[in-house]
Amino acid sequence: MFEFYPKTQGGQQTVIRVPEDVDYVGVGDDGTTLPLQFEVVFLSEREGEAAHRASFAVIGGRPVCMGAGAFMVEPDDREVQTADLRAIRVRDMLDHGVRYLAAKRSVSQAGSAWEIGPDLGREGVRKVQQARRRVNDDQLREVARVYKANLDGAPTAAVRDHFDTSLRTASNWVKRATERGFITTRQRKGE
Repeated sequence: MFEFYPKTQGGQQTVIRVPEDVDYVGVGDDGTTLPLQFEVVFLSEREGEAAHRASFAVIGGRPVCMGAGAFMVEPDDREVQTADLRAIRVRDMLDHGVRYLAAKRSVSQAGSAWEIGPDLGREGVRKVQQARRRVNDDQLREVARVYKANLDGAPTAAVRDHFDTSLRTASNWVKRATERGFITTRQRKGE
């Protein structure tokens, strides 16, 4: 496992881990790549505060969170609490990982080379954000599954929570899933 310890722009200590033999895969149409799998850890900023860990994988050309959690660094610290789990910032962790892991291969007559650096990292974050906004039929089917499973409650809010997105984006996805025929029964406001 390869790991390094960059700080966030706000100065928080982090750990980024990448399996040693992992392949890099495309996340944009311009040659930007990310490791197929990686993990980002935000260490606690204050004593007695939980640290957060998130694992990511690139699926269908976009990085997705495969798991996230909170943990205590010291064995004699308090137990992890619900508030610690609610405080996990998956998007910030993804953006931070992409900033340091994005790479682009350029080929010329002199050979090929990998570009890595803060400028490419910022561009990589932008590419990832664009890729996250693109929704394909598989994702719309998942939107429909989550929506239908929560018809008794707040189905659009369940989509928002499941995909860690805004309510507005979740609403747009529900609308698109309905237009594509994946959702046939919608709950109306006040029902």
